[in-house]
Amino acid sequence: MKKNFLKKAFPLFLIALMVFSTFGIVISQIGNTGESKSVNYQGHDFQFDGQQWFSFKGKERIDFLFGPYELEPLLESVDPLLNGVRTHTKTYVSLDPEEEFSQESQFLRSLLIFLTGKQVIAACQKEGEGCVDLPLKNCGNAISNEVFVISLVQDTENKATLESSCFTLSGDSAYFIRIGEGLKLRYVLDG
Repeated sequence: MKKNFLKKAFPLFLIALMVFSTFGIVISQIGNTGESKSVNYQGHDFQFDGQQWFSFKGKERIDFLFGPYELEPLLESVDPLLNGVRTHTKTYVSLDPEEEFSQESQFLRSLLIFLTGKQVIAACQKEGEGCVDLPLKNCGNAISNEVFVISLVQDTENKATLESSCFTLSGDSAYFIRIGEGLKLRYVLDG
């Protein structure tokens, strides 16, 4: 039972931390060592305060768990994801109800709504517990320029693929969190 609790609590903790940082909430830091580092990445200043990275978009502070150079390889994956949300009428983040990605799904939905200003709807890939009130959407429901489906799939290999109007994120919880961090980096870099 303790293992199951920790398995659920850790992703919730990481998601809460990233959601708060996305909206520019600054949490007081206890025990700051005074260690700081600054890098310029594509014309934007990123600073490491000894615990986390941060940058600004206008006056809004955006916090990161990873530095910009660590997130750079993810930009290739997040660009088609953002483009798909922006160019389609409806977007669904769909997951298999048997996999434990509901927190990651909610985090990605919230982040995409914040970044694009568009509605992103929670969905399930098939019927199951927790899917009673959610629409069933999978890649077969994707329609070019109308319905964009983001499918979250648990896998041992981390990868992102786009086929027509279906974007599949395969991997583990940590990979989905890094994709979210990559989305925030793209947000800062896009003027």
